[in-house]
Formats: sequence, C-alpha cells, structure tokens
Amino acid sequence: LAVARLEQIVKDSGAGSVAVFGSARASLETLTMRHRCCRKLDWREPSCFVDPGLARKISRAIARLDDRLATSLGEIQNADFILVAGADPVREAPMLVLAMRQAVRKGAVVVVIDPRPVSLPFDFTHLPATPGQIEARLASLVSLALDPETIKKLDGSFLAFVDAMSAHLPADPEMTEQIVMLAGKLKESHKPLLICGTGVVKETTPDFAADLAVLLQSVQGECGLFYLFPEANAYGAALLAGADQPSFSDTLQAIEEGTIKAVITVESDPFFQYPDRLRLEKAFAQLELVIALDYLPTATTARAHILLPTATHFETAAHFINQEGRIQFAQPVHSSARPLSQAGDGSHPPRLYDNDVVNNVGEGPQPAWQIISKLMAAMTREVEASTLPEFPRIFAEEADGLAPLRQHAYPVDGVRIVPERRSAPVCLVTAGPGPEKDDIESMELVLTTWTYGTEELSSFSEPVRQATPSPEITMHAEDAARAGLGEGDTVKLHLDRGVLELPLRLSTTMARGIVVLPRHRQLDWQQLQACQEGRLTCRIEKA
Repeated sequence: LAVARLEQIVKDSGAGSVAVFGSARASLETLTMRHRCCRKLDWREPSCFVDPGLARKISRAIARLDDRLATSLGEIQNADFILVAGADPVREAPMLVLAMRQAVRKGAVVVVIDPRPVSLPFDFTHLPATPGQIEARLASLVSLALDPETIKKLDGSFLAFVDAMSAHLPADPEMTEQIVMLAGKLKESHKPLLICGTGVVKETTPDFAADLAVLLQSVQGECGLFYLFPEANAYGAALLAGADQPSFSDTLQAIEEGTIKAVITVESDPFFQYPDRLRLEKAFAQLELVIALDYLPTATTARAHILLPTATHFETAAHFINQEGRIQFAQPVHSSARPLSQAGDGSHPPRLYDNDVVNNVGEGPQPAWQIISKLMAAMTREVEASTLPEFPRIFAEEADGLAPLRQHAYPVDGVRIVPERRSAPVCLVTAGPGPEKDDIESMELVLTTWTYGTEELSSFSEPVRQATPSPEITMHAEDAARAGLGEGDTVKLHLDRGVLELPLRLSTTMARGIVVLPRHRQLDWQQLQACQEGRLTCRIEKA
C-alpha cells in the first residue's frame, strides 16, 4: 500500500514531492538508507534536524574535529583544566560529568561559561553569560592566559587570530577578577580541554571553540576538544548530509508552498520537536500522504495514513558514531518478538534470560533501515542491501568520511574516523560582551533540556514520569525584583502563539536578561514564535 501510494504521488507531482525526515538518534544503517533511498528515487534530500541553525552548528563542529583535537570520555579524566562553553553537563550529558569528576579528583580546574544556573557534583567556577556573551568570555580567559613571548613565535594566521581575540572583559569587576585568576591557572596547565555545547550557543561558537583549541595546542603543546551533540548519532547524520544539509523547516516551507505532497517520518516526532505547533498542523493537513516508521506511539504516528512498526535499537544490531567521531557497533540486547512480560513467564523483566527468551525471534517489527530498503527495492525494481555485512561498502559509497571502515578489521572499541590534523584557525572575530540587559519587557528566552522530562524516550516510562520534576521557568533574582516577581510566584510567559503559566524559580548564579524554559513534555512550549536571527524573546508578568 505504501509503495502504491508513493508511486501515484510521484507520477502526479514528480519525485521532488516526497520528503523524508528522521531523528539523528537513528542507527547509521538507517541514516545511510534514508540518503540512499532519496538519492536513487530523486526524492528531496532527507533532513534530521528541526532547527536549521542547529544543523549548521553540528556540521561546522564535525568539520573542525581532527585526530589531535578529538577527545574521548576516557581521555577527559586526564585533563588538568576543563573549560565548558554553552553546556549544562548534568542535564545534557551525565556520563560526561563522571569523566569530569575523575579529572577533578586528580586536581583539574573546571570553568563553566553558560547562561543557565549550572550545578555539578564537584567544585567549579561558573561564569554566567548570555549566548551572545559566551565567545567574549572565552576570548577574555584564553587571551589573558597566552604568554606574550610565545605569541611572537606563532605564524601569521595565529597572530591574526590572537589580534582579533583581544580581551573583552566584563563590566562586573568581581567577574573580571575571577577571569584573571582563572587565566593564570590555564596558563600553567599542561592538558587543557574545551567542551563546547551546540544547543544554546551562537552558530559561530563551535568554530570559535575549535580555533581556541588549535591555538592552545600551538602554545601549550596539547588541548582537547569535546563537542556535545543533541542526539546519539548527530555526528553520523551531519556527516552523511554534508555542510549544506537541509532542516525540517525547509521541508515545512515546501509543504506550505504545495511542492511536497508526501512525508515519510523515520523514528521521529516533529510534533514534539517543532516549536510552532499551529503551523505544523496546518502544513500536515495539506499532505496527501504521511508514512510513519516508528516504535513509539507519538503524535506523528497518530496522524499517519500508514504506520510501519520498527524494531528498537535494543533489538537490532547497528552502528553509531559518537561525538569524538568513533564509529562503534552495538549488538542486540533482546530480539524477541514476544513482549518480555510474556516471554519471561510473568516476570517483567525476567531475572534470567534463558533460551526461550533470547531465541524467541518470530516475525516481529523490522529495523527501519530494512523497511526503507524494501520500499526502495519495490520502487526501483532493484535488489538492495538486506544484511549488515553489506553496510561497510554502502557507508563508503554514501560518505567519503566512512571509507576507512572498508580497510579495518573491526575492533571492539570501534574506529575513529576523524581526519588527520587540519590547518590553523579560521580567524573569527569575536563580538564584544555587550551591556547587561535592563529591559525586562523583552527578555531573551533560552530553551533547555533536562535529564528527565524533555527527553522523548524516557517520557514513555511511567516510573520515570512519576519521578520527573514539574516544569518551571528560571530567571535572575535581580531581574525578577525589577519586575516585581518573587520565588515561587506563578507567572505568565507571553509567547507569539499564547501564554504559558508556570511557577518561577530564582537564581543568582545565571546570566541576567534571560528566561530559561525547559522543553518539558508537560508544557505546550510549541507556542513559540518564529526565531529571529537565532534569538527568541518573551515577556513575563505575574499571573
């Protein structure tokens, strides 16, 4: 039925009338098959990210990693100075926190530059900064740590970068004193490390972090770089898509213009991810066909004309590429078609995984890549890949960066596919720190993630839902005082599509001029207005 409907739409409206959107947490097999299918059928290039700005940040990040910069979790524990920019490790990457704690136990200094009230299970210094101020704070700290005599020995490209990175000290004398003190410690370090987020930062920040890491390597001999990506296989998704990868926003615009008639979603839910629910609902109402491949009961699968159930990652063997560019193979944990509550004789989960549980395969849902392969074969009348051993060849055909897989005997810890050392900095000019905001009528809105409550998979677990804290918004205590607001007040957050009412939490360890809002599944946060030049604004008042 899916093939027949797709063929009719292509016949009536052309191959470009079909679009594919899928989550970046999909396996590399699924990501590759999506691209292969779209290329062979002349469909639109598939997209993985809702926000075009995020797509560009991730593309730039993986383009800057090389074999000297890329750092693994295991290597982080050997760092002696860790500089975190635009990241909240506890809520965005708990395993990273464990590695950082090992470094702290060995004497490492940790500095976090972020707009949110960050908390970590060890001593660290927090330099609050709005997203627009993060690069200036980084520039201040690193430039003050550089030895003038060492700088004179650098080549022209590095000198130009250092000149463009002149210190932008904040107006706050207490923070300036902190930065000067921390710069001294960075100057004395031997194994510094930069951790850069890709969520709340500006589009230029991942590039700027890489420039600083290259500079510190040249000055101090060593410096690692660790990017935080929003989903498990974001590296693989960006690698396959290339520098000019499309976003779901591009797909949505084409639907509104009437050029896209059919959408295939692959293990993704744009109705949760996209920040303008009303626009999305109107666009999907125009579609002639929605096909959903998924293993979750999402808002998108509920709207699909055809649902093709897929197997979860835990039931299938698959490849993933982590943030350091290491491709690894995951064996299936469970491949039974019967639910564990049945296969385990009423014990859920069973205490013992005997042969009856492990070998009860049956004819259950198939991996998403296999379903895509069958759709493609039916429409092209060609036989496509049907087994995992065929994928190293297919990976290499779809992306040059994956070619090394064909030459390696696959080791247990995978293969790092980042290229050899690249060139000098790209000489980005950092913006000044800007004044502290006093306009409480138009606050900058920072969307953030929580360990629980904003993550899609965990939201389907009843025990996790019960343990998830209620949503709240956070702002600086001084901003709240000027607005006549207090701790625990119920406040109205005015957005373009409506109003959210939430309890208010105050903090003195965050940037001023911003409001922090979680992408909580209990909130209808998809009432957000369109992003203007990468910045969201809102108005806040007491309810």
